[in-house]
Amino acid sequence: MNESDANRIWKEWEGSFVRLDERLHQAVSDFAQLAPSPDSVDPVLRRFAGLYLDPAEMLKLLESKSVNGTKADATASQRTNLASHMGPGTVWNRVAVSLGLTAIEQDILFLALAPEIDPKYERVFALLQDDVTRRRPTIGLALALLISGPLATIEHRSLFESQGRLRRYLLVDFERCDANWLSWPLRLGEGVFSLLADETGLDSLLGGYQVDQLPGADAVQETLVDHLASLVVGLERLSEPVRLVVFGRRGSGKSRQIHAAIEALSRKRISLSLGALLTAPLDELLRVEGVLERRAALEPCVLHVVADVFAGASHESGTLLGGSEASNVEQRGGLGTDSSPGERAVQKLLLQASCGMPVIMECTATAREAARCVRWLRAQDAVVVATPDVATRKSAWQGALATAELTDRLAPGEIDHLAQTFRFGAGPISRIVQTAAASADFSRSIWQGARRFATEALGDLAELITPRASREDLVVTPTEREQLDDLIRRVRHRSTVLTDWGFGDKIGHGKGTNAVFAGPSGTGKTMAAEVVARELGIPLFRIDTAAIVSKYIGETEKNIERIFVAAEGCDAILFFDEADALFGKRTEVQSAHDRYANLETAYLLQRIERHEGLVILATNLLNNIDSAFLRRFAQLVHFSAPDVPRRREIWRGIWPSATPLHDQIESNLEILASRFNLSGGAIKNVALAAAYLAADEPTETESRHPQVGLRHVEMALRQECRKLGRTTESIEWQTASASAMTGDARQP
Repeated sequence: MNESDANRIWKEWEGSFVRLDERLHQAVSDFAQLAPSPDSVDPVLRRFAGLYLDPAEMLKLLESKSVNGTKADATASQRTNLASHMGPGTVWNRVAVSLGLTAIEQDILFLALAPEIDPKYERVFALLQDDVTRRRPTIGLALALLISGPLATIEHRSLFESQGRLRRYLLVDFERCDANWLSWPLRLGEGVFSLLADETGLDSLLGGYQVDQLPGADAVQETLVDHLASLVVGLERLSEPVRLVVFGRRGSGKSRQIHAAIEALSRKRISLSLGALLTAPLDELLRVEGVLERRAALEPCVLHVVADVFAGASHESGTLLGGSEASNVEQRGGLGTDSSPGERAVQKLLLQASCGMPVIMECTATAREAARCVRWLRAQDAVVVATPDVATRKSAWQGALATAELTDRLAPGEIDHLAQTFRFGAGPISRIVQTAAASADFSRSIWQGARRFATEALGDLAELITPRASREDLVVTPTEREQLDDLIRRVRHRSTVLTDWGFGDKIGHGKGTNAVFAGPSGTGKTMAAEVVARELGIPLFRIDTAAIVSKYIGETEKNIERIFVAAEGCDAILFFDEADALFGKRTEVQSAHDRYANLETAYLLQRIERHEGLVILATNLLNNIDSAFLRRFAQLVHFSAPDVPRRREIWRGIWPSATPLHDQIESNLEILASRFNLSGGAIKNVALAAAYLAADEPTETESRHPQVGLRHVEMALRQECRKLGRTTESIEWQTASASAMTGDARQP
């Protein structure tokens, strides 16, 4: 607050403080007549200076001031209300009229305000209450100063009850003590001084429950904004409490649409977090309700409640929270149950329309999940915010880069790639560009930021795999490589075929790209998934089947739903390893277990068909997967065990360039490939074990480094064969090449 604002406020309040001083002067004078004179005070008591208040000193502090240059009549001042000086043009008067405060309520509020302005009033109140520790006016003192007559405490008791305006709007607070209610000290409510001084901003009490404010609403859908605004106006004309749900995917721009709609209504917006409200203490919720009622009475407002993504609750109704907030709420009862007093208090806060303002709840969820939110809020309507299409996303990237003057720092065509890969709107895009602006490698930072935003919801549901294998590292048959190339084409050109060429309108479900990688263990299924992710430049998440399968009925489906919802923000690859455990065949129902196992499979069939991203299933037992899944997959890639030429290629490429290899390895690649029928995974294990054996072997001189030789490979081969259940005698090592296996082979 600057000096001019302070001067303005003081000019508005000065006359009321003059009247207060006059009234207190009279009260102190009356008190002094009953108190002993200073000369008669025991000298011992004089040693307690500061604990003894001299009435004469208080009178000097309260010397009667003049109003308009003339001495105010004490009797007239006693009859005039303190706040009556506040004229119609003052902030005080506007607040009083909006809240419907009576004259006596305004005077009580002014008494609570006085110590916040001048500390002298604390000393005066302590004197009048004959207690130096009671520096705030009590209810009894306030009534004695403001109202005359023996029936004052009976007649005006309702002013201080919970339904009274002073407490309902949290204008004053009481320091409750063991004494009767007349002895409770009055204190100005939190944020009320700023309210009376006309400072901008919401009340400080709401600070812990507010969500981050977004920048100006741009790139909004005008049709949706008009629809939201007309819904609010239409319901208010019918005198119905307005409760709406706005839902959509994460990053679709729901907040911006809501902000723009509220601006179109010319109303103030109060954005609160539902998660913070659900985990708040009950007494705090009562205070929040009072603050909201106060805000609603002062000016037209819209309450914007932000509910996070559904997070796999343990209850049928689910929960609207995510992360730690979800676990906290689940301990107290899931949303929609009667086990949580806090939830019922929040529901009462939103349902009873006691705040007198429209409520718009923002929900990051699918239509099915948003229906829970509608039921819980008892909303009149639900509005969906569609995910921005590729053209809109491209425009958002171009706009954000142009605003930051960074367009020239991205390679041509990279904006198109970003727009096709990540399915979020202008808000996240703007923040990603701003965060990456200071980076030396701008393009890499942009991609990292986009991946982080799009997949952070998958963090506790799956393992992010960093693709290290390249196309050259993958040794497969020409047919298998052709199938992988087809899979890459489908993802890379999906926007062109489905959007530009109209196939998306022709097809209902099944717009996603799905594949099954089948084959024996170690044949390259996981490596192939890494190659696909690297070629497309999109993140790869491996789903831990054991983590999502639950023994509790319905929990597995909820975990699966969480995964697919979290993956819909971008073209992330969902890689289900050992998929036959989850996608097993449906069986004849002979028990309740069979019935619910079949339900899980049926749900997976429906959910995969609705998913628009890339899903890869890897299995060693293709026959165990339900045949209904195969129709829904674009590619079924059979990874066969490598033949001799492919094993030779694997042996040659398995060694890193920095590994010190003896020349014998290269010269015996043909023997290794032809004599030992191993998969690519087994060959990798042999090479790694041989490297450890060589590294542990001492050298003759410090200058000579250990090398990986045939002897180490032979030892590693024997270990791998024993692990695979093969006898070591089956290794025809000595007969393969007698000259190569003796002599120099022992001296790598």
